[in-house]
Amino acid sequence: MACLSKFYPEHYSFFSLTLGLRKADWTNLTDEARMIKASDPLDYISEVFESISEYFQAKEKPRFSGARTKMIAALTKSAIFPIDEGKSGSTFDYLSTSQTNATWFIADRPRLGRVFHGHVPLLALNEETTGKIDPLIAALSWDQRKLSCLARGVPDVGRDARLNDKYTRIMCTRAQFIAR
Repeated sequence: MACLSKFYPEHYSFFSLTLGLRKADWTNLTDEARMIKASDPLDYISEVFESISEYFQAKEKPRFSGARTKMIAALTKSAIFPIDEGKSGSTFDYLSTSQTNATWFIADRPRLGRVFHGHVPLLALNEETTGKIDPLIAALSWDQRKLSCLARGVPDVGRDARLNDKYTRIMCTRAQFIAR
């Protein structure tokens, strides 16, 4: 990861010598995440979330569970998650919490992002970043926010669809073998 303090000097205090989020402990990462503002670039916000996710992935030991719980509680309550409603031309519209009363979703597949953009509030991170923050998604119990888990396709056959009687009879005779 590049030296974040070079690109974001206002965040230098947390990275004095290590110059990267990967070397920080959970309090530094939590504090950095809580300092996210709506004026911060989306690339920077993505880097913070990726670093937190890497920290969750690296610290799977039982002694980390207390720190993990505190970090999850702090992240859940903080309005740090960029949400795009598709109403403005900017990268995201506002910052939200991840508490259960906050209604927004994760477009974890490109097609779902294109289909639902502008119809429901979406986490304004690209698919690559969304893939990189899977440990964070799991830690914050965001699986119920993923559109791939929520969206169900309903086929639209159109008006000129017709039933093929011959094919239907053939399939009915083979139904017992298909149903296995």
